Amino acid sequence: MRHNLTDWKEAIPDAALLGTFRDAIKITRSLGFHYIWIDSLCIIQDSKADWLHESSLMSDVYKHSVCTIAATAADSDTVGCFRCRDPKVDLPGRFRMSEISDDTMEQRLATAIAAEHGTEILDGPYDIRWPNTWRQEVEKSVLFTRAWVVQERFSSRRILHFADPQLYWDCNELQACESNPDGQIDCYASSTVFREVDRFQANGSVTNGFPALIRSKEHHQSSTLETWNKIINMYVRCRLSQQGDRLIAISAIAREMKSLMHCRYVAGHWEFDLIRQLTWSGYHASTRAATYRAPSWSWASVERNPDPGDPGYELPSASDHIWNLATVTNSHIDLVGNDEMGPVKGGYLEITGHVLSARIPETLSEAKWGSPNDLPLLVEGSATGLRFYPDDKDLKLGRSLYCVPLTMTLNREPPLKKDQINGIVIEPIGSSGLYQRIGSLEHRAPQKDTYDEFSSAPTFQRDDPVVKMLGEIGLDEDGRETFTVNTSGMKLIRIV
Repeated sequence: MRHNLTDWKEAIPDAALLGTFRDAIKITRSLGFHYIWIDSLCIIQDSKADWLHESSLMSDVYKHSVCTIAATAADSDTVGCFRCRDPKVDLPGRFRMSEISDDTMEQRLATAIAAEHGTEILDGPYDIRWPNTWRQEVEKSVLFTRAWVVQERFSSRRILHFADPQLYWDCNELQACESNPDGQIDCYASSTVFREVDRFQANGSVTNGFPALIRSKEHHQSSTLETWNKIINMYVRCRLSQQGDRLIAISAIAREMKSLMHCRYVAGHWEFDLIRQLTWSGYHASTRAATYRAPSWSWASVERNPDPGDPGYELPSASDHIWNLATVTNSHIDLVGNDEMGPVKGGYLEITGHVLSARIPETLSEAKWGSPNDLPLLVEGSATGLRFYPDDKDLKLGRSLYCVPLTMTLNREPPLKKDQINGIVIEPIGSSGLYQRIGSLEHRAPQKDTYDEFSSAPTFQRDDPVVKMLGEIGLDEDGRETFTVNTSGMKLIRIV
């Protein structure tokens, strides 16, 4: 706090140190280091200016630290890092194939293995290890439900996890623990984006997660954007005690990716391939934030309800079979401070595309199809296969709605034989001429031949009225399906 800042520069009172902080200091000293950074002790808690300044530097703090200490099993700052435990519990059990009793399933398995690989494979001791420890004790820990931890984990070069039964090590080269010191069994290692794409090095290059050769700037941008989408998918399902921190708590990763994206960062999105990013969906798991955090078209404008079944932040897959049905002609963001990756206080997008009047039918018999989990739409008075997923699960309906289709995907290639339309649903803001997003739009239906004759799943109808409004499906010279976008009747709108 500002009132005791001078005293704390001299010494931190012992009474102010919670259990986890005291343990972290012990660990730091035991490792032979003299300095430790703890955000709640190194940031003036009642100074917004200091908070905004320090939060913009967090990527450097974690990226350049020797090691990050994670109290992975602690559910509060008072619990600490250390546990009373029996270290033998997690050690692997050791046995020899020669000691297996006759006429058992294990013995028969050993005989089958020897027949295929030779008897020498049965020589020596074998360790029995529980393969799922990383996922159960690290991935599913309380720590990993916290939104701030996403960027802290991503930015750190090395992490030492103090889990409940044992220690875990996590770096760019190895994930290991006391019971698996040589590394986790591959198929049970981290299932997150961090191991799939690896972290960024200090010089802005990327490690083995990305293609070794970046053939073009667009290829570079596409790879980085897919990484960003995976991170946001994870991030939005985590808990954040201060919802106003939604953009700040992910800003360290955005800052690292800036040099790779080669474009502007706009309220949680990137200008590169922005049309596709705008098709994110709340899937009835979100509510519109009570206080302003971001423009309505940004995923940061809604609050998620963390739930294992929440699909998170989903976008149509980038492919050669996707066509943009609209164009972003202008974007503007009003920042709270000077940090492009920090909080925002306003902004808009200007989009040119088809703006189609729509309404929710009074009865499902008016609609082409519907289900309890989505809302069918009548578009320009016609029944269509489009569905409306409100951003706010408590949204009050019965108002003027407009559909803005943004992308069209045509894909007959196995295993994903599906056609797909994605977009947004908007409504006018009074008579201002401005619009705000209120939900996402989907026409996602697998092809009929992927279902049996008893399936009630809808098929993508090529004669759907909306498809005809948007353009024409044809074939290119190689016989592959292509789509010609109809630009007639497009409008320029501003969404805030």
